Parts: sequence; C-alpha cells; structure tokens
Amino acid sequence: MITARYDEKLSRQQLAELVAADIPAGSYVNLGIGQPTTVSDYLTPEQGVTLHTENGMLGMGPAAQGMRSMVI
Repeated sequence: MITARYDEKLSRQQLAELVAADIPAGSYVNLGIGQPTTVSDYLTPEQGVTLHTENGMLGMGPAAQGMRSMVI
C-alpha cells in the first residue's frame, strides 16, 4: 500500500498503483493512452476488471522492456 504525506510528490508508478487499488472488483474500465495504461500493471486477474480502450491495446500485463518497448 502506498502512503505519502500530502506534500510529497508521487511517482507515476505510485499514482498508477493508487488508481488500480481504487477500482472496484468486476469493473469495466475505459483506459486512456499514456499514464492510464500503467494502471493495468497493478491489476490482478482475481479482481475481474475488464479493460477497454478505443485505440487498441497491445498485450495485457507489464509494460514491455528493452527492445520490445521500442516497437510502439
């Protein structure tokens, strides 16, 4: 669980983790591009969250690393 004082800046990953924790189980979530897609890194299959995006989504899981991340 992320904890931060109100005057501390959260990292992009911390913010995504907080948002993911706030999504109720079984929800249908429309993700934007960029930072919102990072939220999917913090969702588990057990949560039963269905992700939707108008622009398509490559894979479902952690962001690509190394050379694979350069494809996009």
